[in-house]
Amino acid sequence: MQIGKYLSLALLGVSAVVAQTQNQTQNDNNSTIYDLLSAPNNNLNASRFIGLVNSDTGYQPIINLLKNPGNLTCFVPSDGVLNKVLTVWKAYAKQHKINVTGDYPPANMSYNNYTVSDLITYHIVGDRVNLTNLTDHNISVSVVHSVLNNSKVDHLGTGLPILIGNNASYAEFHNQTWMQANGSYLEYEVGNGHDDTDVDIKDVNATNGLINIISSVLIPPMSPTTVIKEVDDLDGFEELLKKYPIIGSTLNSTTNFTLFAPASDALKKANLTGMNNDTIQDLVRSHLVEGVYYTPNITANALTNDGNTNFTTFSNITFPAYVNSTSGYITLNKTARIVDSNIFFNNGVMHVVDSIISNDTEHDHDD
Repeated sequence: MQIGKYLSLALLGVSAVVAQTQNQTQNDNNSTIYDLLSAPNNNLNASRFIGLVNSDTGYQPIINLLKNPGNLTCFVPSDGVLNKVLTVWKAYAKQHKINVTGDYPPANMSYNNYTVSDLITYHIVGDRVNLTNLTDHNISVSVVHSVLNNSKVDHLGTGLPILIGNNASYAEFHNQTWMQANGSYLEYEVGNGHDDTDVDIKDVNATNGLINIISSVLIPPMSPTTVIKEVDDLDGFEELLKKYPIIGSTLNSTTNFTLFAPASDALKKANLTGMNNDTIQDLVRSHLVEGVYYTPNITANALTNDGNTNFTTFSNITFPAYVNSTSGYITLNKTARIVDSNIFFNNGVMHVVDSIISNDTEHDHDD
């Protein structure tokens, strides 16, 4: 059974949910994550989540994770979010004459190859990740890995990633004085790099990990062709995939890569109408790099070498990347700047660039 309509409608509606007080925390050194979430009269506003995982034996592995000893970080959708999702779910089930009982979808229902159980598992990280302490590591965004690592949906084998960011600019984040004065007030968001959501309550401590209450449902990374359709400013690249299906098939079937996808305006300037099929495919290969490089990796690699690092493309061409230590801007081969970063696929990562990556250095970006 497919529930794409149910999820898309529900997620459109959750933006109206009023966020709880940011930075509200509570700690309990004697209770597990499950105990805290299911405790009567707690103020975490997550009873619907507990109702969901208790509604079907298919969710039992999730309950076991939340109850057993370990080190986890859970991103739990608030009751306001799940109430909206479940309202749409019941309408969807009724419309499609799906024979279910109760308020909750069964664990084995599917959405783009993900079961609902998979979707919930994506909200759990297999490590204790204290959001406040992320500021100690001199990076403004972090990539962590969920426990959703079955090979049917995670083609990287690392656990599908989750992006954690905050509302400080790169310059603010790297200004020690500013961070000392404002670091404790930062707001955080998490997601797949395209669909992100606010953290309403963060870093609630339990014996087996940390709880964060979030204002939407996290959607796991999906196939490149699915994701590209949803990203703003990639209409031109999407049209390219429609015209040359082999490119989309290659992206979907390849693993462990980074795509620097040219924005629509960049493709218009490239005058693709004068190129044949082989030239078009070679152009795309020149924007594909073997290996998954998130911007924290690129920045860390570059700043150990005066801001410079190198990439080798699928067309076997090596080009430099430069990271400006003041602005944080990443420029590729002096011609293309990353303008939208860390958009996750189930088999790699994408960054949107504002120009075709070429050997022409006459129009360098000012860094």
